[in-house]
Amino acid sequence: MAVSLVHFTTFFQGEHKSLDRGEKHYKSGHVESFSYASGEMIGVVHASVFTLFLKSLPNVYSCLASLSISLRDDGSILRSSCECPVGDFKCSHSAALAIFGMREVSVTVECRWKKPASTKVSMPVSELYPQVEETYDALTRDVTEEDMDWFRSELCGTQCGMTWLLSPEPQPQPQYQALPTVPQLVREHRARGLEAVLASLGLSEDQRLAVQTATMGQRANPQWQQHRQGRLTASNFGAVLSRRSLPIPLEEDPWWTEFRCRAQC
Repeated sequence: MAVSLVHFTTFFQGEHKSLDRGEKHYKSGHVESFSYASGEMIGVVHASVFTLFLKSLPNVYSCLASLSISLRDDGSILRSSCECPVGDFKCSHSAALAIFGMREVSVTVECRWKKPASTKVSMPVSELYPQVEETYDALTRDVTEEDMDWFRSELCGTQCGMTWLLSPEPQPQPQYQALPTVPQLVREHRARGLEAVLASLGLSEDQRLAVQTATMGQRANPQWQQHRQGRLTASNFGAVLSRRSLPIPLEEDPWWTEFRCRAQC
């Protein structure tokens, strides 16, 4: 072995936190490469670095830390050095590299090892969780509508995807016949003159309720946008109320002029 247990425990004596984390690094396969030559171990360990004082980086980011461990002639550890912020203070990455050399390297001659590239293979669920018996059935009988109704009642009031999946199909909403929009009324009555167009724009109480029902949902309903055209709404009526007097005569307002032209054409 490159490092004996006695020399390892002597060098990391009192470094319980580094030993614990180094053991986790080793067991998790974080040692990416290892080489030993002329009394020096050199390796790369996958590290998680905390950057609480660097606003340009997240609090924790992953990187590859290069490090080295120098040995004396008798095999004891002389010093360790790492690229992580702990550096020369016996960090967990040095402990992981020393554990790797103690457990994986059986000789003290020159050697080199590199972690093989991992190949992730996607497996179907049937292979991940193979069925023990082809005739296996968790239920002793078929599921009935009464069972489904009971299950829905038990899920009532809970927030989960199963509630939505098992909910009954929505009933079709009645389709209301929308009233003609202002542009349609203008095109229909413009041949009869401006007075006929203005008279057609008035709405009775029943017609107002019909428009309200047909435009439910507002922005999500295309008819809501259509019936807003050419009418006073809450969005533009505030400007009318805030005016004590018209800044220009109504006949000179561009909107009014355009409306008259469309109505008379």
